Amino acid sequence: MSRILAKWIRASRNNLKSKFCCALVLLALAGGATQAEEPYPARPIRLVVGFGAGGPTDIPARFIAEKLGEALGQRVIVENKPAAAGMIATRDALAQPRDGYTLLLCTHFEPINTALYKNAQFKLSDIAPVSLIAKYYYGLALANAVPAADFGAFVGYAKAHPGEVSYATIGAGSAQEILARQLEKLTGISMNRVPFRGGAQVVQELIAGRVQFYVSPTLAIVPQYQAGQLKILAVTAPQRLKNLSEIPHAHRARDRLRALRLARNLRRRRHAAADPRSAAAPACDDRRLG
Repeated sequence: MSRILAKWIRASRNNLKSKFCCALVLLALAGGATQAEEPYPARPIRLVVGFGAGGPTDIPARFIAEKLGEALGQRVIVENKPAAAGMIATRDALAQPRDGYTLLLCTHFEPINTALYKNAQFKLSDIAPVSLIAKYYYGLALANAVPAADFGAFVGYAKAHPGEVSYATIGAGSAQEILARQLEKLTGISMNRVPFRGGAQVVQELIAGRVQFYVSPTLAIVPQYQAGQLKILAVTAPQRLKNLSEIPHAHRARDRLRALRLARNLRRRRHAAADPRSAAAPACDDRRLG
């Protein structure tokens, strides 16, 4: 089971670098400068966030707003505009004058949305990056109501109770959904998808046991884990995290992943040799999973 978990981490690292990145972007400062006689900033600055208060995007936004306000001598106001995988916030920010008074906290959703939706109504070139502000790893969070103490036990439980395990997602194309779906493919389990508008709401539903599984940035679940309100089965880091030293990480050497692929291919070939009818079935391309 540890090999399957390692393979999932390998796949997630290829697709998402196994990290969540927040970037602070400034909406085209060069596109409409303030009047020359007006010192900048002469009024409060908006920092628009595409997800709800208390979530893993909102938390760094409020820290940045406080420190940036102190440095500029002007208020920086966080405005949460959750919904549509962050597109509502992006569209709102882009609709404002390009005078440096609107900031947008970008996540991985901005490039995903432009690739996923024809009606995104914006391009990545419409925004100008200022700084990368945060990177963090993901954790596999499990409701206490599920009788599983580790990853292997959880997979066994999900297989034994098909249709009874639900996973939370904060939008199509989100890292949470991509990683959960990869996990289903690699383990053979099937979970019900439950969409939410933000991570803070998900964590409360997880604690209440109304959803059972959530792939979450560790930032959003460590306090609840330390309070005994939920479980963390593993983290996507290449080594144990200092504040979660007892939680296993799922990193394995590349040769072990190749060995797993080889073993699976050999089993398929043996099965095909024993049953000629299976030869007509399409083979699974493991390269898509790793």
